[in-house]
Amino acid sequence: MRGLAIAKQSANPSAAWLFVQWASSPEVVKRALVGDILVARQSAWKDKYYWDGIPPDLVESFQEAARIGVPTWAPPVVAVAVARETVGKVITTAIRGEDFRAAAAAAAQRLRDVQ
Repeated sequence: MRGLAIAKQSANPSAAWLFVQWASSPEVVKRALVGDILVARQSAWKDKYYWDGIPPDLVESFQEAARIGVPTWAPPVVAVAVARETVGKVITTAIRGEDFRAAAAAAAQRLRDVQ
């Protein structure tokens, strides 16, 4: 339910737009939340009925994120997938206990190259 978009190359953008409207509607999003699918629509988190059974700290986290979050969550680059993969490699390197400083330096250069 998060990050729905219509590709420029879409053969039927009108139908795609209708789908996006339906899929992100309050009714559909609330049904998703009841089905244990975490959603971004803030209105779904206002009624405890829809998030009953979800850990309270996770509910609080989503509510706080909605309150203070910004819509520019993607890296400010065109090659978003490359940027995410590049940063992910640094995180993986750190988790493995390897030389994350070297990985971070290489990633910083890679990110400069793709901008």
